[in-house]
Formats: sequence, structure tokens, C-alpha cells
Amino acid sequence: MSLHLYFHPLSSFSQKVLIAFYENDTPFTPHILDLGDDATNKKFLEMWPPGWGFGLSVITRRDDIYDVPGRFGWDGGYGTSFYVDPTEEMIGVLMCQRLWDPAFLALNADFWTEAYRAIDD
Repeated sequence: MSLHLYFHPLSSFSQKVLIAFYENDTPFTPHILDLGDDATNKKFLEMWPPGWGFGLSVITRRDDIYDVPGRFGWDGGYGTSFYVDPTEEMIGVLMCQRLWDPAFLALNADFWTEAYRAIDD
């Protein structure tokens, strides 16, 4: 079984994986992501809907009140969440220092839902 690596050549995270694969002679099949190509972009979004890349998540479709296309940021494994929404000119940071569990996921969703509800257009 061969590993498949979907990557962009400018991604620092991808470079770390490539170095490890090459240094350890790990067999893999490389797939360079060209998100400017409609077919590649569609396949990538089917595999990973949030649109992770370049170390951040980039929201590509609206699934919730706070999932706004173009919004980008990070949800860390120990309860840190930050996102930037250029459209709303908003930056939000949540730091609660707890592992991902159902309570954290609910808190995270509540935080971002209330942040977007507070926007007064």
C-alpha cells in the first residue's frame, strides 16, 4: 500500500512531510494541489471540506452562521481557536486550554455563533 500525499509546494507543513518521506525512503505517491484548477479543487473539497492549507483553515462554503467563505484561522487541539473574517473586518480568539471533547466543541460553536450574532449590520 502506497501513501498518497496531497500537497502544495509552498506549504511549510508539506515540506516537513516531504523531507521526512525522502529521508526515510518512504514510498508515496505525490499529488500537487492546484486549487486554481476546477477539477482539482472539487476533488480536494470532497476530501477535506474545511479547506485546510498553508497551516490555516480557509472556509470555502457556508455550513453554519459562522462558516463564512473567505474566513480563515485555526482550531488548536488544546482549546485555542482563532479566526479572521476579512468581510466582517473581525478577528476572534478563544483560549480555554482544554482538550477537544464534546464540551469544548459545544463551547467553540457557541463562541463563534455568538460572535457572529453580535454583528450589527
